[in-house]
Amino acid sequence: MDKNHLTDIEFDEIIVNLKVISSLLVNEKLLTSGSILNVDKQNTYIPNNIRRWMRGDNRDESIKKIDRVIIKCASYMLNPQYRNIMQSSLDTSIIGLQNLKETYSSCIQTTARIENLILKVQTIRDSVESIKKTDKL
Repeated sequence: MDKNHLTDIEFDEIIVNLKVISSLLVNEKLLTSGSILNVDKQNTYIPNNIRRWMRGDNRDESIKKIDRVIIKCASYMLNPQYRNIMQSSLDTSIIGLQNLKETYSSCIQTTARIENLILKVQTIRDSVESIKKTDKL
């Protein structure tokens, strides 16, 4: 398997993960097993908290996985070929992050960590805008 193929797979994973993050509504949580995130939908047979515990899904793992997605996205944004699609996907992820912050509003530590993720996204966006301006010169 060549390096470009791996890059394409990773690129696709980042885009899909950012779209999943963007789609989060208040009180929805993430499934973090595997390389692709998903929204944890309520199951009527097994309580959500038990199901998440059995799978090893928790807010700490969700935040770590989101952070890794953001960092990978930022590295792709250094390449002009990927910059616009990554920036667009990263920008829309802020909506889902704000909803996730509301979901965990009763936990000060978790909301602070999510606020840091939002700040990281905004900082990356600002840095990319500066790079775009420099590229035009």
